[in-house]
Amino acid sequence: MMSDDVAFVPIFTADSRVEAMFGFEKMMKVRQTFRQILEQIDGANFVLNPGSDYGREIMEEDVAAMLAGDFEKAAESDDFAADGGFDEEEALPQVVGRPSPVPTHLVKPLTKLFSGLREVRAAYLAQSLFPDADGLKRLVIGIDCDGDLDVVLDHVGEVLDEVAKPSDVIDFVPVPGSPLDGYFEKDNQPIYRRP
Repeated sequence: MMSDDVAFVPIFTADSRVEAMFGFEKMMKVRQTFRQILEQIDGANFVLNPGSDYGREIMEEDVAAMLAGDFEKAAESDDFAADGGFDEEEALPQVVGRPSPVPTHLVKPLTKLFSGLREVRAAYLAQSLFPDADGLKRLVIGIDCDGDLDVVLDHVGEVLDEVAKPSDVIDFVPVPGSPLDGYFEKDNQPIYRRP
């Protein structure tokens, strides 16, 4: 693929992303880990989920930094918006997947809480695939609710005060309304859904 005379190797996080880009055109799909793909093609630029609202270009120098384990350097190019200011949405992990292992110490009490809050329609869980500068893989919890998300988060905060570990780094986002909507709504099963 080409963008502004720069070649990109397309990679996708799910079959649904391939179909969104190419329709149901018959294609051979190769499933590999993100790291395996990056290691196989030297000196390449990649585009993750092209055609998606949440696609991302990963330039050659960022790939080299990631493979060397320098995720802070790889993230530097995303720390500032085009106008020179910090872009809060970019602060969220951009490459996420299912947590492994599932943090049941968080999921069980939060599911119990959500079942008692009429305004919560669904809740989703993701984890960054790459550790942050502190070596932690951040969790992201997406909440689909009727009404004010801040009210729900007040209740969530009370539960987390009791059950969260010091090493838990958690971001909360509205669903819909975050850069991770596509992952939550198409590629992920909710940890809670209102009956």
